[in-house]
Amino acid sequence: MIRIAILTLVILSTLTAKNGYPRIANYFLDPTIRQNEIDSLAQCDILVLDHEVARQSPHIIDSIRTVNPEITILAYIVSEEIELDSEKWIGSLRSSLFKEIQDSWWLKNSNGEYISFWPGTRMLNIAAYQSERAWNRYLADIITDSILTDSHWDGIYIDNCWSTVSWQDSLMDVTGEGVADEPYLIDSLWKSGMNQMLELIRTDNPSKVIVGNGGYEYGAYLNGALFEDFPRWGGWYRLFDAYTDLEINGVTPSFNMINGTTSNSGKQNYQSMRFGLASTLMGKGYFSYDYGADDHSQHWWFDEYNADLGQPLEDAQIQGETVENAIDFESGYEEWKAGDLKMSGSIVEDSLFKSQVFRVITTGEEEWNDLIGSPELSLAKGSLIKCSMKLRVEKVSPGAHLYVSLRQGEAFDSEISLGTLPISPISDTVISFYSDSAIIGTGYTLHVGLRGTGIVVLDDIHIESTENLTLSRKFERGVVLLNPSPLPKDFSYPAYHRLRGTQDPLHNDGSSASTVTLDPNDGIILQLNDVSVQELKKSVSPISIEIIGKRIVIDTHSETATTVSICDFQGRLVHTYDFGKGEIVAFTPQSGTGIYTLIITSGSQKVFRKIQL
Repeated sequence: MIRIAILTLVILSTLTAKNGYPRIANYFLDPTIRQNEIDSLAQCDILVLDHEVARQSPHIIDSIRTVNPEITILAYIVSEEIELDSEKWIGSLRSSLFKEIQDSWWLKNSNGEYISFWPGTRMLNIAAYQSERAWNRYLADIITDSILTDSHWDGIYIDNCWSTVSWQDSLMDVTGEGVADEPYLIDSLWKSGMNQMLELIRTDNPSKVIVGNGGYEYGAYLNGALFEDFPRWGGWYRLFDAYTDLEINGVTPSFNMINGTTSNSGKQNYQSMRFGLASTLMGKGYFSYDYGADDHSQHWWFDEYNADLGQPLEDAQIQGETVENAIDFESGYEEWKAGDLKMSGSIVEDSLFKSQVFRVITTGEEEWNDLIGSPELSLAKGSLIKCSMKLRVEKVSPGAHLYVSLRQGEAFDSEISLGTLPISPISDTVISFYSDSAIIGTGYTLHVGLRGTGIVVLDDIHIESTENLTLSRKFERGVVLLNPSPLPKDFSYPAYHRLRGTQDPLHNDGSSASTVTLDPNDGIILQLNDVSVQELKKSVSPISIEIIGKRIVIDTHSETATTVSICDFQGRLVHTYDFGKGEIVAFTPQSGTGIYTLIITSGSQKVFRKIQL
């Protein structure tokens, strides 16, 4: 006789959390959170909430932690601006902040006009030029004394941790002297001010998680950065390198977050989501995907989030030649050409670099002085470019910049800037420049130059592209493939299969991965065949799992005993039940809606199945 066992589930908050991949983030800035949103918000591994939530609705954070005790929750605050309607938030920290702002803290231009970056806000001056009573120091104290003393928060998320700001207003006056400051001075003072603020916060909060949006250059103080609207602002090559660099040089533990978006369209693009997620899975970071900068407040969940990859078995593996051209000056200029406008360059033996280097002296006052140019490059249309080099600056004029650009044709019919870098006398360093957008057309040459005068030393110039670049990374129960190139790429992983999903069934159809073709700017998660969660070998009797409303019914069709282990969405073991042969297992989780993993062992069969109620 078949018996039906009714199971009652109780979530146990003391159970050990899963520490596997993918790691999911939610960048959720709507400060008004309803009770029915708690389970959804608790699904992720790291959650960013407006700093007012702990003051106005602390029970919301308590409820989230009850569902997911292992979640990391960060308080959101912006570094360099404030909403003009802040005083309307009665009893809020925003209102108090707004009332404390001194007139000298506002960022203005040379006409005395307030500068605004985001609609409905006014910018504040982070630049390090003021006395002890300055905005950057005041904000650091507020974060420490008014936010991070609240035990609801594991740390702070600081928006707009830029290293430059001169692009915002051509008449910007950061020194308050009533005149437009030079861009190099603005950016230098701004970066110094940001460094001061972050150093104060880190010193006062050594064990707290500190993450900054765009804070790629502040790894000495940050646990990570948010890469918002990835890879739109900066291009994949630049942002992926910044992501991997922060994992190495940032404060541990690492909490980098890659944020893919619909670019404020609201139309989910599964390929764009996969590309961001696969890029994230090449490192230790956390991934989110939402509407965009206009509205970070979604509960979206994707089939790929349910993939239980376990721990990585290796670092990201790079396939495909990426170097398009390189010069180390050991054999002279080779096919490269030195500049000829009011400059002198020579190849000399350098005792510090321990190699032959290109040493250049520029004397002209021209705005742009080309130092050296490459031969014509063979670049596939749609490629992204990276140029790296060793650099020493012996002497330069104030405001000097090193620049790199791609130029097309003998008459330089078009030019693509790879960026400019303000320089001052420094010892040996390695620097990189990137194209923000894809290359269009052929016939480009690369040029390195100096804006200003001075003496610089260059060595080991490498030009790389994404034309043939692919990446992969194996995990305990799967593999992740990434194609950032402009061309379709073929892979063969016969020991793996695609996910079976409902959102993009043409991509996630559960089929064998013996042949996989990835489109440009796409990624994919593949699962090991022996941990299939969707299909069982036909040589054994199948296990049927049926969901009826919020009731789960499992029939093993087995002549042997069955063990059912039930885990919540974070992988925490809720309970294990043992049943004899022929029993049908049925249960209704008391916790209501949510994501569960069922691990069903019956004889030689072991099935992993994620379900959502």
